[in-house]
This record gives sequence, C-alpha cells and structure tokens, in this order.
Amino acid sequence: MNKKEHLLVCLTEECGEVIQVADKGLRFGTSDSYPDEDTTNAYNIVKEYIEITAVMDMLLDEGFLPQLSDNQANEIFIAKQKRVLEFMEYARSRGTLQDDPE
Repeated sequence: MNKKEHLLVCLTEECGEVIQVADKGLRFGTSDSYPDEDTTNAYNIVKEYIEITAVMDMLLDEGFLPQLSDNQANEIFIAKQKRVLEFMEYARSRGTLQDDPE
C-alpha cells in the first residue's frame, strides 16, 4: 500500500465513523453519550467531521486530490444545500418528513 492508498483508507474509515455516530444520534438522541463519557453524540458527530477534513487536507496537500477554488467549492456547497432542501420539501409533501416541534 502506498501513501495515497493509506490516506484513502483513512478517509473511508472516518466516513464510516461519521455514519456510526450519526446513527447513534438518531437511535438515542444527539444529547446522549456513552456511559462514563463526557462527550455527546452531537459533539462526536462534529469531531468525526473535523477528522474527515483533517484527512482530506492531507490528501489535498499531497496532491492526491484536486484543489478547488473557493468559488468552485462555494458553488458545490450551495448546490448541495439546495438539493437537500428540495428533497426535504419532497419528503414533506409525501408525509415522510414532519417539521420539528417548536
């Protein structure tokens, strides 16, 4: 295994950890925590996200992934948020998404 492959495996592992802790947030609540631990599921989701960005930065710094301009990154970011909101509205219209209670 070379450095690129190693970092890509690290990236997939970190993505899996986000999945795991997000699922725990859904199952037990974001304010819940493991017994005898001080961090919540919400904190752990953010922690795992930061760890993904750390590995992504390493991949970018090594030139294994393309550096996007701020404008390109912003366009992708905005487009993703727009798609998520559109699908949330669709789910709401299908009765599978309810608004959070106030």
